[in-house]
Amino acid sequence: MGYERAMTTRVLKPLKLDHTWINVPKAEEAHYAWGYRDGKAVRVSPGMLDAQAYGVKTNVQDMANWVMANMAPEKVADASLKRGIALAQSRYWRIGSMYQGLGWEMLNWPVEANTVIEGSDSKVALAPLPVAEVNPPAPPVKASWVHKTGSTGGFGSYVAFIPEKQIGIVMLANKSYPNPARVEAAYHILDALQ
Repeated sequence: MGYERAMTTRVLKPLKLDHTWINVPKAEEAHYAWGYRDGKAVRVSPGMLDAQAYGVKTNVQDMANWVMANMAPEKVADASLKRGIALAQSRYWRIGSMYQGLGWEMLNWPVEANTVIEGSDSKVALAPLPVAEVNPPAPPVKASWVHKTGSTGGFGSYVAFIPEKQIGIVMLANKSYPNPARVEAAYHILDALQ
């Protein structure tokens, strides 16, 4: 089974993410936002592993539903998907106070804003840092700041949530902008919601 079919049948349909695609259907193209880079309208570029790395196109409602499923995987009906969500939020590696899951990055909650903001800067995110294996991997921790940034030429996104508090945020933009700005805005919004 190919990636697009697996994602659609095993993740998107069970979670009822009806406006999320790897390839946007012709009938939905009018709703597909243009990204902007250097003042010019752009789409994501095809490339090696593009679907897997940055190929999901969605809207804010589906992303909010994705976050809700990740905050409360026990409510997900599909047993395999429920296990997959738990495995993605399990802690496999530790870098300072940050834990790496399968895609997700987690910090124990509560956490200071500066710890999250500074850890998202490219100077840190792309630097070689000492890493410690968590063996065996630790299961998901509800008292966590769980987050992920995403960028392509022309688009920027950020998702963060605290399962224990059942609050989260989805930020989608049709222009890429620095990760620390995204993280700082999200932190202040989530902090104000508590």
